[in-house]
Amino acid sequence: MSTIANFRMVNYAEQGAIAHLMNNPNSDQFEKQVLARIGHFCGFSLTLIIGITETAFGLICSVGVILTLTLYKPISGFTTDRLLSGASQLILFPYIHLLKTVNPAASHKNPFPEGIVSYFLCKQLSSIYWNNINSTNVIQKQLCTRIISLLVVSANIIGGGVDLSIGLIAAAISILTVGYFENMNTLAMEGLGGASHILGGAFCSTVCIFNPWAFENLWF
Repeated sequence: MSTIANFRMVNYAEQGAIAHLMNNPNSDQFEKQVLARIGHFCGFSLTLIIGITETAFGLICSVGVILTLTLYKPISGFTTDRLLSGASQLILFPYIHLLKTVNPAASHKNPFPEGIVSYFLCKQLSSIYWNNINSTNVIQKQLCTRIISLLVVSANIIGGGVDLSIGLIAAAISILTVGYFENMNTLAMEGLGGASHILGGAFCSTVCIFNPWAFENLWF
């Protein structure tokens, strides 16, 4: 019951027209310094709008998921996807666009978007969860899995909160230093990426308290 393994770390700030401007050797300084900043500023606003919309859809659909206990897989997968993607658009991507509005050339290492503290906590509980759900012991399958699911809810909230604190502090330093420190940019992305799992991870774990076998239906 770890955070979503295939979380889509799609860095929109480094794709498409803006990336073409920055990487094209024929681009002049006006394109790289002015147009790129305008594009990222627009991206900052757009990701917030998309994030609010997707999160709202996810929350509305979560009612149907709970009522059906994830037995209808299409809506279950859609809901989880919206909650995770929406949170990313609200928390992680605005930072990326804001940083690159300040400094379009700001770089970072390959971030690990599963988080820092939240990933460690959920990974430990995940192995215990699967050992119990695959057990032939009825108590382990019916009782222990539900207790672990409850612990995962707490792990997502507490771990995600710690990740959010780390991410916000790192993001503030990153922007104040104009993206000069690559490691700080990366740490901010990892912390904010982990915080993006709070809502989706807690939702999935809550559903599994009622139906321990629901997890496999929560992803596309």
